[in-house]
Amino acid sequence: MEFNKHGSFYVRQTWPMKAVDVILSENNNNIFSPQNELLAVDELGVGRVMVRSLRYWLKAMKLAEESKDSKGNIKHKLLDVTKFIVEYDSFFQTYGTLWLLHYNLASNKDNATTWYWFFNEFNRQSFTREQFLDELKLYILHNHE
Repeated sequence: MEFNKHGSFYVRQTWPMKAVDVILSENNNNIFSPQNELLAVDELGVGRVMVRSLRYWLKAMKLAEESKDSKGNIKHKLLDVTKFIVEYDSFFQTYGTLWLLHYNLASNKDNATTWYWFFNEFNRQSFTREQFLDELKLYILHNHE
């Protein structure tokens, strides 16, 4: 279970496209490594904290797999579905692409736990903020490994 890995930044509409474009440009798959932080800020056009958030959203939306090399550099490998999206919807704006990204978030129990819980476990038509938080806490207590 992961929570708040995005900091306080929800995913922006252009972020997936920006991140994928930067990773594809000049085979820059280590743009999210800490030593490349300033380069990432320049290349992505967002602030330092937003770079970390965008790194999270790439993983949560199942657009890239993350690994570390022997030197501790963070590497991203774009998934086949991401390459397909880039080929047919390079601006990430068609309904099909948006639905796919939503599905990936809503089905990602490990990396987008709250999204998963809300769309798969939380079965309410209407609710208060307190009900939402209370039931999420219960879910975490009963499913924490």
